[in-house]
Amino acid sequence: MKKNQLVRILVIGFVAVALAAALLTVPLTFIGKNRFKASLEALARESLGLELSVAGDIGLGFFPRFEFLIEDLRLKNPEFPQELASARSAVISVDIWEFADNRLRVNEIILRGLHVNHRVEADGRNIWLSPLLRDSFDGSSDQTERRREESDEELARREHLSIGRIVIEDSTIDFQDVTRGSNYSLRGVTLDILEANDNGAAFTVEGMATYATYSAAHADEIFVPLNVGAELAFDSSAQQASIHELRLGIAPMLATVTADIDWQDGSLNMRGTAQAARFDLNDFLSGLEPTSIAEAEQPGAPISAALTASPTSFSFGFVLDNSGLTIPDFDATLGNATIDADLRLLAVTASQAENLNYSVRASTLDLSFLDRQRIAFWQPVLLDLVASGDGNTTGSIDVEGITGAAHNLGELQLFVSTEGNVQNIELQPVSLWGGEIEGVLRLERPPGGEKLIELDASLRRLDLAAFSTFVMPEDFPASYPVLPLTSTFDGKLSADIALVAAGDDWASIANSIFGDITYDLSNNTVDISLVKQVFSSIAALSPAGGSTEAWPDRLSFEQLSGFVILTSGIDAPHRVNLLMDNLEIEGSGAIDSASGDFDYRLAFTLLDDARVAPLQINDAHRGKPWPVNCVANLGAAASQFCSPDFAGVRELFAAPSRSQAPN
Repeated sequence: MKKNQLVRILVIGFVAVALAAALLTVPLTFIGKNRFKASLEALARESLGLELSVAGDIGLGFFPRFEFLIEDLRLKNPEFPQELASARSAVISVDIWEFADNRLRVNEIILRGLHVNHRVEADGRNIWLSPLLRDSFDGSSDQTERRREESDEELARREHLSIGRIVIEDSTIDFQDVTRGSNYSLRGVTLDILEANDNGAAFTVEGMATYATYSAAHADEIFVPLNVGAELAFDSSAQQASIHELRLGIAPMLATVTADIDWQDGSLNMRGTAQAARFDLNDFLSGLEPTSIAEAEQPGAPISAALTASPTSFSFGFVLDNSGLTIPDFDATLGNATIDADLRLLAVTASQAENLNYSVRASTLDLSFLDRQRIAFWQPVLLDLVASGDGNTTGSIDVEGITGAAHNLGELQLFVSTEGNVQNIELQPVSLWGGEIEGVLRLERPPGGEKLIELDASLRRLDLAAFSTFVMPEDFPASYPVLPLTSTFDGKLSADIALVAAGDDWASIANSIFGDITYDLSNNTVDISLVKQVFSSIAALSPAGGSTEAWPDRLSFEQLSGFVILTSGIDAPHRVNLLMDNLEIEGSGAIDSASGDFDYRLAFTLLDDARVAPLQINDAHRGKPWPVNCVANLGAAASQFCSPDFAGVRELFAAPSRSQAPN
């Protein structure tokens, strides 16, 4: 009997539960979707001051849990035309009993295909800051007073945000700051957030993404894979947050950050530390470089890992508040070298632009793991860091020395100053390429215009071969690598350079450059094969005969100097001069920077009054400006560069010599 009663009770109970579930399902099916949609829109409007719209369908799921399946969500700030965020789909699991009681408690959110647009307008306004959010973050005096007046009981009654799990998949976050001209994004974002809340309890975040930004200097995108893990705490009532540990991984580096944050009374304050244990800088940079650099490396025996390894570590403390960012002591190691730096970034105010002050000091750095191609890739990034174009900058870099893969530098002292759109980079005398170099580079970036470049430099006794192979720009056409220059001349180069140009690439700079270069090559040897060829052709037309057979193929000159005067780029006529003891080459011409074609009309003169005269034919060839046309392509053999203007040569031979001219 008791058994039958128990079975009857269980059956009645089961039927009652089934009936209750059926009765509950009917209103949830018919009115649950609309009420849920209204609840979401009201939540976004009342708590954030933002407009949330559900443009797609809403589905309901009951087992194994009660959840809403939503398609096409969109979020907007009514003050701006741009969409803040959109999601392809969302699955939101809620407490069914709370929902039946007209309350919304979210247990889990899964967002797929989320796209977030974070933008700062030209006037400095952030499109995410609605009036409600702006007041919350600004912490106006009225709001502060209201918080103080709230009793502990009222604070206790206030409901806090609490979501058991948030999953974000296949998402993108775009960042754009019009005031700085910056634009980058996080792609392939996946995040898993457990026990998210705003009541001060700790919660965890794990995820990954790829940082992507377009580099104008490289005319390509740069991608940086990221892994993120964190333990965080956020208390909205107390306006405080803590980063117990933030782990940022960019293989093979793992950096950790700890920080305390508060934004009470409208004042942001953040204080923390960041550090990374030893990792290989060579591997780190290789992971960020395009595959074309690795593919272009010369084949051959692999370099010992002991030579290429570059163990690195760093640590620093930081303070961020409304006045700006301060890093009082940045310490790092690179191999056996130590690096010490400090930085102060003052934020923009109504009366001043952004102001950056920094200084870097280091012992001798071993950068032998960087070849020329890798240096060319990272050079624009380094220049942007050293001389930021935003606001005002004052910086100094003092390095005891640098060991490179092919070249070594002595003590490097660099001073950087930026005011508005004008930057000055001053290099103190530094030992390089067997000599010494110093100078000042001035860069001006007018809004909406081309970059203006002004260079005043002094070179003293540099090894010409090392210098010329290093300074050729990466985007200089590969079809004409100026091999004739390095194969024809050798020696110690000294020069004074005063040039001005405009542009953002080699072609525009080359075709706008003006100024002058004076040079001198000591301890020289010169391949004079082309000169012999020219004068041999001239002598063949001479009534008095003559020969250059006694001239050697290579010759050293006591004096080898000259100048170049540019008025409107190398593609426009410009004056050139070269003096080699008793031979002077003078004239003008132009070169097409795109094709490498050149056209120069020159005069080759064997001087009468030269103190040293290593080039001799006979009197009929001295003191006359022999016309020579140099029309060819830089990719051609040097023997094809120049030939005499035979008509002009005949005229000179036909003219009476100075000894025959009447007095």
